[in-house]
Amino acid sequence: MTAYSDEKGSSLVEVLGVMAIIATVVVITYSGIAKANQKIKVSQAVQQVSNVVKSMRIQFSAFLPESATADQLVQAGVYEKKDVLDGKAVNVFGTEMDMIIAPYVENPYFVFIYKDIPVRACVDLMMGDWGNDPSSGLKEIIVNADHSFNFVWKKDLVSSVAGNTFTLLPDLDAVKIACTPESADTVSISWVYYF
Repeated sequence: MTAYSDEKGSSLVEVLGVMAIIATVVVITYSGIAKANQKIKVSQAVQQVSNVVKSMRIQFSAFLPESATADQLVQAGVYEKKDVLDGKAVNVFGTEMDMIIAPYVENPYFVFIYKDIPVRACVDLMMGDWGNDPSSGLKEIIVNADHSFNFVWKKDLVSSVAGNTFTLLPDLDAVKIACTPESADTVSISWVYYF
């Protein structure tokens, strides 16, 4: 076999180099798309939670039911029709959301729960502005995974890592602790608001 000086084509090394460059571009593009999708989901979740909380406080300001099903909350205008499938409310992450109403206490409140959301969304959701003054009605935010972390609205509350209680709005260090479970891939976040 003789080599000709005017041969055209690519060597195997050149082809592998081009393939490596293409693979790198694909990985970077995929990573960027995944981050953009995550931001969109978090933005949709913030909007969904805000709308539900606002609707609960408006719809039930005069009359407090003992409980309400997902379908009843759709009829009351709290949930959107598209958010309820087979009688269960579903959040933007495709997991269940739930509502607990506590009408027979001195200060009636409700608990809106996002169940089993991806851990990677926890920090972004927790750092949202859910109410940094008493007029917002925010009582507390609870993160459940391996442990339960309560972020309670009290002006004079001192942060405590050992007691798992922090002030609202939570600082980033406290949120990272709450949103980093040791053995779970998902967390549940509960927003507790007074009516």
